Amino acid sequence: MFKINYLGLLAVGVLLAISSCKKASEVAPDVDNEAITTVRLKLTNNANPADIVVGVWEQLTPTNPATIDISGANLRLRANAVYSGELEILDKTQKPTADISADIAGDEAVEHLLFYQPTPVSSLNVSNTTPDIPNTPTVAAGSPVLNLRIARTDRDKNSLQLGLKTTFTTGAASTGKLKVVLRHQPDTKNGTYGVGSSDFDIDFMVTIQ
Repeated sequence: MFKINYLGLLAVGVLLAISSCKKASEVAPDVDNEAITTVRLKLTNNANPADIVVGVWEQLTPTNPATIDISGANLRLRANAVYSGELEILDKTQKPTADISADIAGDEAVEHLLFYQPTPVSSLNVSNTTPDIPNTPTVAAGSPVLNLRIARTDRDKNSLQLGLKTTFTTGAASTGKLKVVLRHQPDTKNGTYGVGSSDFDIDFMVTIQ
């Protein structure tokens, strides 16, 4: 004859009760299902910390390109100034909102590299030591260009640059676009653009005045 272990049943009942009381918001997001919905670029003028410029690119329905919102993807910068930049990457489809940039700044830094490409650009302004995108079309010397330089200021644990933190240096008044690309380079990151694939490829409108 089998005997019922009442203490065992009681323990199981308590565990089930605790489990059923958990709220959905307490469940950690499934990182494998994260989508990039929002890219926020914040620039702070080094000479005047009150001068803060924020540009926001959004696609709140990641599978529908028609939902891309670039109305806030505008950067108005002062001429001949230096700005400290911070890039925030979010997934607003998660509850609560997932901060993807926090993951990239941590363990995933060795798998990611950000590139910043001002256009139009002259061949005279392209340098292998800046986060330029290879094979970007250039204009002839003397043609109008976007007078903007960007340098990455953060690094991963292997001392390779990352690009969530940057320095923006502006020149004379000008207008153009800033392309920002996040390259995903698991096991291949070497500081170059060519390896891996793009997690996002977006544009900000830039006015230097």
